[in-house]
Amino acid sequence: MVFIIHEKNWLQKYIFLIIFGLVLSSVTTILIINTYGQYENVNALVVEHFKAEHGIMPLPGTNRIQNSVNKLWETVAFLILFVLLTSILFNVLITKTLRLSVVKKTEALEKLNKGLELKVAERTREIKKEKDTIAKLLHKKTEFINQLSHDIRTPLTPILTMCSVLKMKLRAKDNRNRLDIIERNANYLSSLVVDTLNLAKLDLGKIKIDKKPVDIHSLIEDSLSMNSVMLKQKNIKVVDKSSEGIVVACDPLRIKEVIQNLISNAMKFMPGSGSIVFDAVRKRDKVLLSVKDDGIGMDKEQLKHIFEEFYKGDPSRHNLSAGLGLAICERIVKKHGGRIWAESEGPGKGSSFFIELPRK
Repeated sequence: MVFIIHEKNWLQKYIFLIIFGLVLSSVTTILIINTYGQYENVNALVVEHFKAEHGIMPLPGTNRIQNSVNKLWETVAFLILFVLLTSILFNVLITKTLRLSVVKKTEALEKLNKGLELKVAERTREIKKEKDTIAKLLHKKTEFINQLSHDIRTPLTPILTMCSVLKMKLRAKDNRNRLDIIERNANYLSSLVVDTLNLAKLDLGKIKIDKKPVDIHSLIEDSLSMNSVMLKQKNIKVVDKSSEGIVVACDPLRIKEVIQNLISNAMKFMPGSGSIVFDAVRKRDKVLLSVKDDGIGMDKEQLKHIFEEFYKGDPSRHNLSAGLGLAICERIVKKHGGRIWAESEGPGKGSSFFIELPRK
């Protein structure tokens, strides 16, 4: 007998196997009951034979006992054969069902895998296309910035030179004041061009970070020395709590640029005289540098955007900054594998900038 299963779904397969199992169980039960009946019949005949031998009742026929024993053995043999055959058949059915299930699941997984591979390949092509587009746009942006910087710096150079020459020749105070305005705005444009170029180079990875062991205290002292004249003119007190021997792995030129930027930022946004406090401490495998001032401070909204490009926390002081200094600081610190953040208790309560750099 050959059994062919053409079930359309799993539920039909399970119902078929359950019904088949119930049928086999019923037949097996009937055979067992029949076997037990034959056994009872033989047992009764044996008892009669025993009683006959002891004169209790007449001796039953020998053929009758032999026939009952033969029927018992036939029933037992048929039961064993039936159970053996049904077990084999049931195992074949289960194996075939499971095999069909595995084949279908394998086919479904292969189909799903092919679909996913196609989607991944398509998305990869899209990402590559988008990446190429972004690369082209960045390249055009860099070319535009370089060209614009050149076009702006070219006329700025003679303007600044002539301002210096005219200031030495002019005597009238009003004329000198007007010349100061021209010079200040020309310097602002020049600073804007330089900062924009530096930011673009950092974004494109064109500025190399040359790390080496450096004493952070010496970087702070050098930066303060370079700004000593301006600090004295503004009557700003400087306190350096950092000590020698705190070494950090960094590009001294770039980190010095960050420190100078923070000093310049503190001076710009400090009404009248004030103070700037520097400190540097070791924190396991890092060094934490802090720069705290008692300037105009910042609110929560300003703290969220302070490191964004062209962001100006105080619009009334727009002529003092291009809004790129802190963005450049953040890029430089990240290039070193560190982080920078700002804190302030609110307007009028000063600001604190923290730089965390790896020691190695």
